[in-house]
Amino acid sequence: MESEACINKNVQLISIPRSNEHVRAGAECVVAGWGRTSLTGKGSNVLREVELKVQKEEICQQVFTNYQPQSMICVGDDYGKKGSYK
Repeated sequence: MESEACINKNVQLISIPRSNEHVRAGAECVVAGWGRTSLTGKGSNVLREVELKVQKEEICQQVFTNYQPQSMICVGDDYGKKGSYK
């Protein structure tokens, strides 16, 4: 960023887990960004957000071969219809 953000009703601080802190499976979280809206889609011009749940590490390690639980949080929905794409 070129300058500091001004905290207001639209811009807020969030807390993130420490590097040694575990986020339990089932915890709800919000992912926001301008990234792709599907695996093959292009980036969005509009800031989007989606509510997801933290998934079990064992499942994520089976599904995502590059999943690194020490530096990543694996999230999704119970029906596989919502997600966050890099």
